[in-house]
Amino acid sequence: GTQVGVYMTVDESSDAELLRAMLSWALMASPFILALIMVVAWWTVRRGLLPLTRFLKVASKISTDNMQHRLPTDRLPIELLELADGINFMLHRLDGGVQQLSQFSDDLSHELRAPLTNLMGKAQVALSRPRSSEEYREVLESCAEELDRMKSMVADMLFLAHVSQPAALVQFETVALVDEVQRVSDLFSLSAEESGVRLDVSGSVDVIQGNRLMIQRAVSNLLSNAIRYCPQGQAVVVKVHREQEHIRLSVGNPGQGIPEEHLPHLFERFYRVDKGRARSEGGTGLGLAIVRSIMSLHQGVAKVEITGSGFTWFHLSFPVNRL
Repeated sequence: GTQVGVYMTVDESSDAELLRAMLSWALMASPFILALIMVVAWWTVRRGLLPLTRFLKVASKISTDNMQHRLPTDRLPIELLELADGINFMLHRLDGGVQQLSQFSDDLSHELRAPLTNLMGKAQVALSRPRSSEEYREVLESCAEELDRMKSMVADMLFLAHVSQPAALVQFETVALVDEVQRVSDLFSLSAEESGVRLDVSGSVDVIQGNRLMIQRAVSNLLSNAIRYCPQGQAVVVKVHREQEHIRLSVGNPGQGIPEEHLPHLFERFYRVDKGRARSEGGTGLGLAIVRSIMSLHQGVAKVEITGSGFTWFHLSFPVNRL
């Protein structure tokens, strides 16, 4: 029954000394730790903003004279990658618009130079000496014809610029293609008769989704060319038929045909097979370019084919899946 008591004593002086030492060390190290945190934060922010800095450098190089630059997309986070892709797509569309405008200006100035020179020459010759009223009348009639060709050229250029716009700007409707072909052919019947040419139109009743006026313009351009180059006594053949997922409109005429080396360039603006042929003897050189643009707007294809029988065929293929 003897009770025993045990007493322990702990010397806390060393712990207090250690705590004071750690506190003193923390106070002395805090400026360095804070500086390190600031450096790491600065480096992190700078690294995060590095893609934007690269964007800025590229953007500073972009102008209407130089729109070939694109934002870099390598090693980008997913958020910035989507932004860069969107901006690059926008730059691509702007570049196409600027190039189109530049091409329009170059083509227009190039093609207007010759008729303007002709007009100036005729006016200077007419004013070089006194002339009779009949002579002045002949000069004015000649100038009027030249001005009419210039008017047609400018109208074609403006139409070509219009049909090169996105399809969303053009209204589509259900069009019976063979009916439109027949309607345009009726308008050309007198011109064909004067040229000693027959028009042979046939086809199935198929419908497409398209712009009625633009389709009529494409058919008119093809018929105009076919009648112009078809020999007298022959027939211009126009056919509409379905081929699987496409409805094809074909316009063909017999004749000498087109040399094979010219075929890839026929749908280019102002391209002429006969370089020596005067502008007054033909159109503006934009008819087939307009046809190609109209078909592109309809997500279709325009192509030319020379058959062994001597026929030159122009085919317009409209997709059925637009219905």
